[in-house]
Amino acid sequence: MNIVDLVTSQLTGDVLGKLGGLVGTNETQTRAATSAAVPALLSAFSKLASTNSGAGQLATALGGLDLKTLGNLAGLLGGSQASGLGSLGGSLLTSLLGNNMGSLVNVLASFLGMQPGISKTLLTYLAPVVLGTIAALTGFNILRFILYIKDELLTVLGTSSSEPALPGLMEKMERLDEAEKLRQRAGKIRGAQAKP
Repeated sequence: MNIVDLVTSQLTGDVLGKLGGLVGTNETQTRAATSAAVPALLSAFSKLASTNSGAGQLATALGGLDLKTLGNLAGLLGGSQASGLGSLGGSLLTSLLGNNMGSLVNVLASFLGMQPGISKTLLTYLAPVVLGTIAALTGFNILRFILYIKDELLTVLGTSSSEPALPGLMEKMERLDEAEKLRQRAGKIRGAQAKP
């Protein structure tokens, strides 16, 4: 499993339905849109992390996320806190991407054949989910994560494209997933051995 799969696994039918209701699309349109928006956000954040100042901005953003709140996406999107999540996402995107946010919104809107306003709203709700997944994956230590993917970040920086770095990045994300599965299995074995 890679990081895109980790993020999209949180986007269940219930979550997609509620997200679609917030952005003005049906579940099918929302599923298609998120399948393009999640990699686009990851690419934008990866490019940002390739500079010292960008890495610092990401570290600050990740440190300020409340993962407990993001753990119940369906409840969050369907409740009174949905506008707060959208505001948080908008603030994160504005502070992290600045002027590049408009380009991301327009490219995504064009690719998906939707209005830029809908694309922007979708991205504002997805940004905290994507960043929350990264934060959970890295244990809030964004510097450790950046060091882990430094070769890929340097490739992005050197080529001005994320495409050459994606295979290595995906391989590393799969290794992280396998390591997590081994830790979970070890915990279950220890738990079973501790029972009388």
